[in-house]
This record gives sequence, C-alpha cells and structure tokens, in this order.
Amino acid sequence: MTDACVLDGLVHPPAPQWPCYRTNANPQEPPVTAKDFPPHEAVMVPKFPTCDICTYVEKREPARPAQYDCATHMGSWANICAAHYHAYAKGLGLGRGQRMILIREGVES
Repeated sequence: MTDACVLDGLVHPPAPQWPCYRTNANPQEPPVTAKDFPPHEAVMVPKFPTCDICTYVEKREPARPAQYDCATHMGSWANICAAHYHAYAKGLGLGRGQRMILIREGVES
C-alpha cells in the first residue's frame, strides 16, 4: 500500500507533510507530537475513541478506532476512522478537523 501513511500502527490517507515513518509505539524513535503537523491539523490524545460511523451508522462490533475528529459532509462533527475519512470528512485544519495522535507515556507534547 504505497499511497498510505502508517502512524501509531494504523494506516491513514497519505499526507506528504506527516511524519509517517515514526510511531509512538517504539520508544527507540523520537515521539510524534502535534507540533510535527501543520497548525490546527493534529491533537494529542491518551487513547483513540471509537469511530462514530462504525458505531452508529454501520453498527460495527467492534468499532474501529477513530484517528480523526472532523466536520462531516453531513454537517455534524464526528470521530472518524481512517477507513471512513475520505467518504465523510471535510479535511483537516481550522474549522474542518484534526488528526488524533497517541501520547506516549512520559513524553510531553
């Protein structure tokens, strides 16, 4: 899958400015923080919430972890997994959405 970005052990849509080669799961690598992304495009979280589309629209059990908090084309905001990002999200940035990044324990963001 060459057009994807792997971050925090999860596959995401491609974004050339993202630090795709790093994860917060490996203590040997420098931690990824919101500062590694363009302004207003990322937020640090202690754990991923579940995807609202998986949970409430598809009734998927178990729901996928959501890596985005985005405005949707339907008008509402939702926590969205990578699989639903292209279909439902308006994008990233101020007023559109943010990518969630896992906080590595003991690392300040």
